[in-house]
Amino acid sequence: DLLKEIAPKRDVMRQAGENAMDEIYISWSDSVKVAVERYSEIIEAGKPVRKFMARPRESMSEIMQELKEGLITENNRLRSLTQNVYAGMLSNSNSSLDDRESAGVTMRELIKDKLGL
Repeated sequence: DLLKEIAPKRDVMRQAGENAMDEIYISWSDSVKVAVERYSEIIEAGKPVRKFMARPRESMSEIMQELKEGLITENNRLRSLTQNVYAGMLSNSNSSLDDRESAGVTMRELIKDKLGL
């Protein structure tokens, strides 16, 4: 919208162009340096993929077996974690019930004592 507004005003347009060159211009050599740095990052990021792809050819059944073993291991780890959390919650719940029961007994005894029963 701003460019449409200043387009008929040649002197303003010329000044905007000069300002743009001064503020957003990037030289060819700087542009190439940025591209080389970015390509280096992309190459580094791709190394794990190439490493995987460079593995000796395995049969599909070997790949599926490796995947299956990994999933089983992770499933067992998560099941164990869930069981441990449940056991901890159950223990805390039982302790809480025991505390409330003993508190209830103590309160009953206190009331009986106050009432002289």
